[in-house]
Amino acid sequence: MKNTLCKLIALPLVAVAALGLTACSDAAETASNNISKASDNFEINRRIVFFNGITDKYLLEIEGYCSITADSEDSQLEVICLVGKDEDGGYLFKKHFLGLSDNVTYFVEQTDASVVDPYHYRVVYRPETIVPDIDFQTSGSNSTASGDAAADTGSVTEGGEESASNPTGGATQDPALDRDGDVTAPDDED
Repeated sequence: MKNTLCKLIALPLVAVAALGLTACSDAAETASNNISKASDNFEINRRIVFFNGITDKYLLEIEGYCSITADSEDSQLEVICLVGKDEDGGYLFKKHFLGLSDNVTYFVEQTDASVVDPYHYRVVYRPETIVPDIDFQTSGSNSTASGDAAADTGSVTEGGEESASNPTGGATQDPALDRDGDVTAPDDED
């Protein structure tokens, strides 16, 4: 009885250990995976060179914090590079599509050494991909900044009669009239 109980406990443990060992990879594969993940997060400086295999001439060289995707279906390489930040602190990117052929190929060089853990996989969660940043765009409204209700309901035309609002909710106004309804002279174009 005691022997049977030990077998029942040992069998699942051996199965879990076998599955765990098959899921393990060597340190080089883990380090390679972590470097690729860091590169795709624009943390690795790279140099990407396209060259003609027949003439041995460089066609294009891109250097910077770039992520690459080989699109074999379209025979092209997609390169996205982080180029800096704007005034508001947002990141600026450039995307390049580079065609490949039987005599045009590329190589990618990592120009700086990177520190990665060869024994632990790196997992990156991005909450903004789970809850996206949504921009709302309406059909338009020409309301004034001061919230003037008269500007939202109608405008005065040259004849002095009031016109109705346009279908988007903003006022329609003759371009020859200024904000107060005074007639203005049109600009002469040369």
